[in-house]
Amino acid sequence: MHQQVNESLQAYITESWEQQSKHGYKKEVEEGNASNENDELWYQLCNFFANKIIQTFNPHVYADKGSTPRIHPEFLLRGLHQNFTLVFNQAGVLFDQVHEIESALMNTFGYPVNTNVYVSGSAKERKERQLAPKDKKNKNKKRNEEEEEDERIVMPEEEEEGELSKEDKLLSTRIHTDRQDVFVFQAHGVKRWTLWKPKVKLPGFRQIRGKNEDRNFNPEEHLPSKVPYMDVLLYPGDILYVPRGWPHQNTLIRTYVNQQSIHYTLGIFFKKIKKELKSCDIIS
Repeated sequence: MHQQVNESLQAYITESWEQQSKHGYKKEVEEGNASNENDELWYQLCNFFANKIIQTFNPHVYADKGSTPRIHPEFLLRGLHQNFTLVFNQAGVLFDQVHEIESALMNTFGYPVNTNVYVSGSAKERKERQLAPKDKKNKNKKRNEEEEEDERIVMPEEEEEGELSKEDKLLSTRIHTDRQDVFVFQAHGVKRWTLWKPKVKLPGFRQIRGKNEDRNFNPEEHLPSKVPYMDVLLYPGDILYVPRGWPHQNTLIRTYVNQQSIHYTLGIFFKKIKKELKSCDIIS
């Protein structure tokens, strides 16, 4: 299996690595609708992710076996109902299957790989909790507003501290960029991903926007266009590649109100290691 992954990634590096985002549907993979050899290798990679990841995460168990649980499931579920997205960092430490995927990617790229797991709550639960029990007019009005909001791309707006906009209540992450290349795998539920081409191609390691110390992403300043390069829904088994430095955000979908969403991000820290090797005169 590792050989298949190596072949898939080597072909993908030549074709698209850090040049464009790529989206793979599970249905296309299962039907084998490959138009060329590179697509076939891409499908092999998608299948590898699907076989290893889809079985790794139980939404009702939040501690690895053999350790003393420090957080109770009830506490985490309460957080999901209060507009939180739960992030489980370094998932490869907890799950053998995730560690196997990380090993395959590290063997191919020769660079560190880190996996995070993101669990988001139900959009229905988030909205329904804010309505008066018998206020049907208010409920219908909000439902109409929600349908209109789903038709447009969510852009960040200035808010007073402590307040959340209507868009924020569906956002899982605001628009931001990452310093690492990322493979996204949707394991459970549905999530909407929106990507924009970067204004600065392959920015430096510290040039990230919209997270950590730089919390505010200004679309006028950091996006070449408000029109996204890609706007897709990821279903269980789908995979998405997000190149380093590409602005992106993800949101919950109201249509799937009874589902939580679980996705994995596998980050490859190519830029950092390459920079360190150059500084040591190991590579040119």
